[in-house]
Amino acid sequence: MSVRTQVHFDGKPLTDLLVVGKLQRPLLPRRAEYVSVPGADGAIFAGVVDDTRILKLTLTIRDQSPTARAQAARELAAALDVDSPRPLYISEDGGLWYMAMPTSGADGIRYVGAESFEVEFTCDACMYGETVSASLDIAATTGVQTVVVGGTKPTPAKLEATLTGSGTWRLALDGTDAYTATVSGSATASIDAESRVALMGGEVYALPPTNEWIWLTPGIHELRSFGVRTQGSLSWTERWA
Repeated sequence: MSVRTQVHFDGKPLTDLLVVGKLQRPLLPRRAEYVSVPGADGAIFAGVVDDTRILKLTLTIRDQSPTARAQAARELAAALDVDSPRPLYISEDGGLWYMAMPTSGADGIRYVGAESFEVEFTCDACMYGETVSASLDIAATTGVQTVVVGGTKPTPAKLEATLTGSGTWRLALDGTDAYTATVSGSATASIDAESRVALMGGEVYALPPTNEWIWLTPGIHELRSFGVRTQGSLSWTERWA
């Protein structure tokens, strides 16, 4: 028995009164760069980046009443009328979701007892999965803690921690210093790799040039704290190709 595709956008169920058809989405959109070399055949590969995803689908309103269909179309337009990308869930994706910006510029198509609208979503270069928060309690120098990251692509992490002790704090990820600061007694740290905002004691803190924003690749990672104790959490959202 077939199961209807369900679509939720910005927390609103679009498919309560509509039927999804002609769902189209790319498998792996990428943009490769090549550099031409004078006097040489072809071009030199210079790198590749993931491109935005364009997802298209048709939403069909079924009702014998033209007035009811017009009302449903207005409700659909209102649900899609956002000013920034919002979460888009499609039922067969098993809980993964997109950050998407919708548009529907094509004319609707009228049938007997139905009307269809093509909706296009411009999505981030990846899909998103579960948001994970790992509790941290890492003793100074001797402490070590591991975190396990799911997904298939690197993802930025946010640290929310209380630092206890005096001296130079060093938080190392897989043996390499990620964040450092001078602590006297205790301090709170909030460092967000996605927004690139670092706060120390509630004040904006400029990371030293040697620091690296924490991006976690899928797999197991080891965290160590040197100089002072680190207690709090490290959170991230899984990213998928």
